[in-house]
Amino acid sequence: MTNFFYRIRTLESIFERGELENQEIFFQEPEKLNDPMEGFIDFVYKGDEVVWKNFFKYYITYALAVFFTPRKNISFREIEVILEEHDKDKVIQKYLTEEIIEYFKEFITKLSNKNTPIKKEELEYYLYLLYDDFRIVFQKVLFTIKKINKEYATLKESHLNNAIKLIDSNDNNEHLKLFFENSYNVNQNIAEVDFLYHLPPVFLNIIKELTFPKTYIASFLEEPSNSSVWGNYGKNHTGVCLIFESNNNSLTLSITNENMEYPFEKINYNSDFNEINFFESLGLINGFEFDSWYVYDGNKSILFDKINKDWDKWRDEHWDRYMHNVLIKTKDWKYEKEYRILVKSILSYEIPLCKLKLKYNFNNLKGIIFGIRTPIESQNKIVHIIKSKCEKNNIDFKNFEFYRAYYCQKSKNIQKHKINIKTK
Repeated sequence: MTNFFYRIRTLESIFERGELENQEIFFQEPEKLNDPMEGFIDFVYKGDEVVWKNFFKYYITYALAVFFTPRKNISFREIEVILEEHDKDKVIQKYLTEEIIEYFKEFITKLSNKNTPIKKEELEYYLYLLYDDFRIVFQKVLFTIKKINKEYATLKESHLNNAIKLIDSNDNNEHLKLFFENSYNVNQNIAEVDFLYHLPPVFLNIIKELTFPKTYIASFLEEPSNSSVWGNYGKNHTGVCLIFESNNNSLTLSITNENMEYPFEKINYNSDFNEINFFESLGLINGFEFDSWYVYDGNKSILFDKINKDWDKWRDEHWDRYMHNVLIKTKDWKYEKEYRILVKSILSYEIPLCKLKLKYNFNNLKGIIFGIRTPIESQNKIVHIIKSKCEKNNIDFKNFEFYRAYYCQKSKNIQKHKINIKTK
């Protein structure tokens, strides 16, 4: 096991973002990385009537929060705050929840009795199919309590029975998608509540906040010998590669502004994304929210006792699933030989950008490899920065190693040779 880890950076990161001068490691959100599968979790939905009723309760609650505010992006944690501002006694929420859950009673029963887990895409289709029915009940309630001026009381076509039949069928997702595309048309005369049409994917995305923390990633390499990696991350070999040495026998890196040691985690290229039941994975909810998901109208879900019976075991399994997912990449990326340091947003789903730059101990930085095309003037600037930092940290500049990358004909990859820096 190597104690050295390599991080390729562009000159923009080095100079404009000041990563070298400030001794900072920037942690990127998964959605901005080059693998579209980053952050992917294969959620499925399997539960009894209690958790499904609470699912629709929160679906309705989120719809109301969107209705009450012009903002497009609302986090799950903001829902109750918005409703408190607009309806302190929550009469609307309670009334609407009772009406819709009663209307969809048979559908909810079918969902809870389904033997196989429901995939996320499948659930999204069901919610789209129920759109017209949901809209009618939603409008009737808001019209009755004078929250909207006009009621569209006629239901052109109900898809509720079709959705119920689909739950019982053995159709795969492709057949379900085909049914959805051929049978669903948007009613355009619904200006006051047309946001409901876009609700299903948005809602399924925001409730992920209740499961696993959003993870921010800093990537390192086991070795910097792959030309494609230099081309991708080093901007056509014009960048540089920082050489970090992990702390003694611990494979960790010291982060000084948090006084912590962060481990280097190895990427697994030989595993698959496991299906994860959403209703058994609400790892970031508090005690009050626990009851609001696993208890409805005084009735407990069977998952209530299943999770509480051995809380420590459930918690350990939950975080094992989390780590399994964040450290998976498909075999297509195996050539990278990647390690990661992870930052997790435990207290808040999103971490502000200013918090995603963590300062490392300069003693862990042992050398720099200049890319094949790194401009000479940029190399000189980097040498000057390193010399200044060595002086500030009482480190002998002669012990800091500089290399230049080159293409090796014998090994057919990128190698490095040491260069001697003469300073006055």
